[in-house]
Amino acid sequence: MCLKYGLKPTGNAGYNVAYIASLMAFSAIALNQYQEARGLKRLTCSTSEIDRDKQK
Repeated sequence: MCLKYGLKPTGNAGYNVAYIASLMAFSAIALNQYQEARGLKRLTCSTSEIDRDKQK
C-alpha cells in the first residue's frame, strides 16, 4: 500500500513498523488536507471510465 500511495517509511525501512506508522497516519493527514482544500481532491469520472477500469 505504501508503494501505491507513494508513502515513505517513518524511520528505518528495514522494519515493518516503519511502514505501519506511515499507513496509520496517512488517512488522518489526507482527510485534514482534503478539508483544507489542498492535497487530495474529489474525483469525478464518467461511467465509461469506470467500465474501462473494470475490464483490466
